[in-house]
Amino acid sequence: MIRRIAVVGGSLAGLRAVETLRNAGFDGSITVIGDELHLPYDRPPLSKRLLSGEWEPDRIVLRKPDDMDSLDVDWHRGVAATALDPERCSIVTSDGSNVTYEGLLMATGASARTLPGQDEHDHVMTLRTLDDALELRRR
Repeated sequence: MIRRIAVVGGSLAGLRAVETLRNAGFDGSITVIGDELHLPYDRPPLSKRLLSGEWEPDRIVLRKPDDMDSLDVDWHRGVAATALDPERCSIVTSDGSNVTYEGLLMATGASARTLPGQDEHDHVMTLRTLDDALELRRR
C-alpha cells in the first residue's frame, strides 16, 4: 500500500491532484515540490486585474490558508525538482534536498517561451508568474 506520494508541480494541477487524493480518502503523506514561492493561484487575472492594480495578490489564491492547512501537505516551495531517480524512488531538488516517495505524480504545467536574445534587453519581460506580474506592475 502506498503511504508517501510526491507531486512535482505546485500550481493548479498539483493542487487538484492533492485535493483528488484527499477526497478519495488517501491519508498518507503528500509532498508537493514547486519552484514558485507562492501557494497555487489563479493565473488569468495576472495579465488583467492584478496587473492593472484592480486586485491584489490575495484575491487570486486558489485556497485560503486554512483550507490549504486542512489538506495536510508538506509544501516544498521555491525549489525545483532537478533530478529523478525512479529506481530509488527519490527526487533531488534545487536546494539539495532529497524527497523520497512510493507514488509520484508529475504536474509540471507549462513555462513561458522566450525569444532568442530576450535576456539582453532589460525592458523586455515575461509574464507567467505572480512575481512577473508584480514586477511589471511596479515598472
